[in-house]
Amino acid sequence: MKASCTLQAACELLTDGTHYTPADVGIGVPFLTVKDVSPNGLDLKGCSKISYEDYLIAKKGKSVPQIGDILFSKDGTVGKVHLVREHEEFAVLSSLAILRPKPDLLDGGFLSHFLRSPQTVEAAGRKKTGSAIRRVVLRDLGDLIVPTPPLDEQRRIAAILDQAGALQRDCAAASECLDRLTDVLFVQAFGDPKLHSERWPALSFDEACRDETSRSARVQRGDYLPSGSYPVVDQGQLQIAGWASERDFLCKSALPVVVFGDHTRVVKFVDFPFVVGADGAKVLKPSLHYSPVFFAHLLKRMPIPALGYSRHMRELKRMTFPCPPRALQDRFAAQVSEIEASRERMKRRADKLDALFTSLQHRAFRGEL
Repeated sequence: MKASCTLQAACELLTDGTHYTPADVGIGVPFLTVKDVSPNGLDLKGCSKISYEDYLIAKKGKSVPQIGDILFSKDGTVGKVHLVREHEEFAVLSSLAILRPKPDLLDGGFLSHFLRSPQTVEAAGRKKTGSAIRRVVLRDLGDLIVPTPPLDEQRRIAAILDQAGALQRDCAAASECLDRLTDVLFVQAFGDPKLHSERWPALSFDEACRDETSRSARVQRGDYLPSGSYPVVDQGQLQIAGWASERDFLCKSALPVVVFGDHTRVVKFVDFPFVVGADGAKVLKPSLHYSPVFFAHLLKRMPIPALGYSRHMRELKRMTFPCPPRALQDRFAAQVSEIEASRERMKRRADKLDALFTSLQHRAFRGEL
C-alpha cells in the first residue's frame, strides 16, 4: 500500500467553533457533543437541543454533517470516530470535527477504520495539546498521512473490518444478555427485594451474615501493586483493584465471602484468596441460612438508600433479608455458575476477536490485507 497523502489533502476538515445556546430539554434539533458519540452510535435523544433557527444557521456554516462524513472528537475524550451512514438532522459542537472525504480519493468506511487504528490514535495522541483538557488541533490532525489505495481496495478492506467489528459487537451484546439473564432468573425465582413482600421469612442482619472485616488487615490504595501474588479486592467497580505480595495480608475469613462497599454499595462475591483493600470494603460471611452466591445477588438488589460517599453499612444493618428455601437458593447458584462459565467462554472469545481485529487493522494499513 504505497499511495498516500495527508488527511488535509484527502478530506475537507470542517469545524466552525460556534457554540449554540441549548433549547429547552427535549425540544428542538439534536446538538451533539463528544459525550453523545459512542461505539453504539449517536445519542440523538439524550443530547442537548438547539432551536431550528440555529440549526439552519449551522447548516449554512460547517456544523451539520451529511451522509459519508466522519465525526472525530478532538477535544475531551480524543479519538472517538463515527461514520454518518443515514440522513439525520443534527448539528455538532466544535469539539467534534467533521471530516468530509473527497469521493474520488477516499472511502468513508476505510477512513473511519484508519482513524480508529492503534497507530493513528497513537500518532494523533502525540499531537495532543492542553493539560486539563485533552485536545487535538485540527491543523495537526490534517498532517496525518493516510494510505490511499484504489477505491475498490479501500472498500474491500473496510468490508473486512466491518465484519470483524460486527463480530465484536455481537460478542459484547451476548455478554450483556448474560447479565440480564441473571437478573431475570433472580426475579422470577425470588421476586424483587425492593418491593415489600411476605413471601419468604425475613432475617435480621446478624441472622443473615457476620461482619468479619476486622479479622483481616487492609491494604491502602496507595500501597496497591501493579502485579503481585495476591489480588486486592476493594469497594471499587473492578473485581480486582490491584495486587499485593505479602501473604500475611490475605483475608482470614473462610471462603467464599461477600465484599460490600461501605461508600459505594458495590457488592462482590469472592471465592478466591484475596487481600482486603482500602477502608470502605466490608467482608461479610453469609450464615448457613444462605447460599453465598444467592446472598451476594440479594445484596445487589436490596433497597439500600444512596447516601453519596457516606457510610452505608448502618443502613444495611437496619434491614431484614428475605430467606427463601435453601434448595431454591442452591438451584439459583447452580444456574449462576453455568452463566459464569458461559461468560468466561465469551470473554475468551472476545479477547481472541480483539486480538484478531487489532491484527487486521495493522495489516490493513500496511498494505498486507
